[in-house]
Amino acid sequence: MFRRLIAATIFLAIMCGTVLADGWVASKMRGGVFYQKNGEWVRLQRGEIVPNGVRIQTTKHARVIFKRGKETISVKPETEIRIYEKNSGQRTLVNQKFGEITVDVEKRNVEHFEVRAPLLAAVVKGTKFTVATRDGKASIEVNRGRVEARDNKAGMKVDVMPKQRVEIDREERPVL
Repeated sequence: MFRRLIAATIFLAIMCGTVLADGWVASKMRGGVFYQKNGEWVRLQRGEIVPNGVRIQTTKHARVIFKRGKETISVKPETEIRIYEKNSGQRTLVNQKFGEITVDVEKRNVEHFEVRAPLLAAVVKGTKFTVATRDGKASIEVNRGRVEARDNKAGMKVDVMPKQRVEIDREERPVL
């Protein structure tokens, strides 16, 4: 009986560790990085796993890198995002309210990662790219791979290749 209890405890510990390892971990950070918990802003700690779908915000001189396996989300100062894991981590959605992030995701044969900003969306299969949104303007710049850029308002889309950049301005007619 005692051996079964120990075996069950070890099994549960391994399973919990596996589940926790699959989340987005604050691996590197500088300055004030906060997330919203029960309506209040709480300081994020290095090594902490970000709860699914919570608001995350960096202060003026803060930065944070979230890591999950080989994938990273680098969040620049004065940025607000939410990271949603869907289908047991098979699909990631980042809602970016404002600021700038750089994403480096593993290559897969299916679309599994999307960044949605107020004016545009970036849908990827595997790449490294930057999304910036501020003052009614948004842009996507691709470092590696290919990103499908979508204009949320006009319903237009275009593929962005390495060393290419698309920009959109709320005041101008939609052009990608």
